[in-house]
Amino acid sequence: MSEASQNPSPDGDSGRRLLSPFQIIGLVAAVLIGGFLFWLQASLTYSLALLGSGGLGLQDHLSKAAYGLTAGDYAAGEAEYRLALDSTETLQRSLDVQQLQFISEFSGFSTAVFNIERVVEAA
Repeated sequence: MSEASQNPSPDGDSGRRLLSPFQIIGLVAAVLIGGFLFWLQASLTYSLALLGSGGLGLQDHLSKAAYGLTAGDYAAGEAEYRLALDSTETLQRSLDVQQLQFISEFSGFSTAVFNIERVVEAA
């Protein structure tokens, strides 16, 4: 082994390199921004999943309710109608996400949020 590999570096540390203040600030900023973006994406994904599942459930249960009523099975038609009402509650819960209100403050996204609200109101 060479002498350089056995001796510590000239400034007294044992080869470990410390982060500079700028690197620490950059690392903290990257973690904060990454956490914020994850928070935003996770909640918006949850909201869109509720919107999709509620819409599909609503369509399915209303179709089954109509079929039950036209076939003369009023009990099944009424049960499916109650399930359709549950699906509308799922649609309404999709709007109860704080991140939708946050992104609606930006001009490009406010129209999209407004359209989602109109879809849910129509249901």
